Amino acid sequence: MALSGEIIVDYFKNHPEADKNHDGKIQFVMLKGENGHQDMIARSKFSVETIENSGAFKPVELASALANWDKFQAMTIMNAFIMSIGTDDIEAVIANNDEMALGAVEALKANDFNKGDKEFFIPVVGVDGNAGAIDAMNRNEIIGTVFQNAEAQGSAAVKIAISAAKNLPVDKNNTGFAVENQKYIWIPYEKVTPEILKEGE
Repeated sequence: MALSGEIIVDYFKNHPEADKNHDGKIQFVMLKGENGHQDMIARSKFSVETIENSGAFKPVELASALANWDKFQAMTIMNAFIMSIGTDDIEAVIANNDEMALGAVEALKANDFNKGDKEFFIPVVGVDGNAGAIDAMNRNEIIGTVFQNAEAQGSAAVKIAISAAKNLPVDKNNTGFAVENQKYIWIPYEKVTPEILKEGE
């Protein structure tokens, strides 16, 4: 997802020390969702493309694996990444959802990273904006997440169904949402970072 990439790029711009070897590249590992799932494909592709298109950094994937949206699978896989690659070379973790981001954090904490010491920190980003991710952000364990507005998505789906059942046009007048091609409603995602949370206080 593009916003995940934006969070990573913004972090590296504001924290030059995150580029450990100062080579202008972001060496990352990625935790992916379910194989073939459209969200897994889109989130994996566009997060990396956004880093590339920023012109500020070149993304370099060190490793990726399917963790099926699961925290414990992600923790196991992240431990394997740490063992095989080492924390000196991993500069970022991109996770397709927050549960996997939190699993990565648990593996990092078990290796004495992301526990409050800025010298031992690897930026982690997730997607969903769930309560666990917000708590982890407040503890400085992850750098951000992307809020997926499930309530608005559900509301849009119900209003489309009602309009269709009544043979009414599926448009903004009947759904309350802008409708593209009489069938697509785009619910915008939102970046969530510590800075954005502070602005909202």
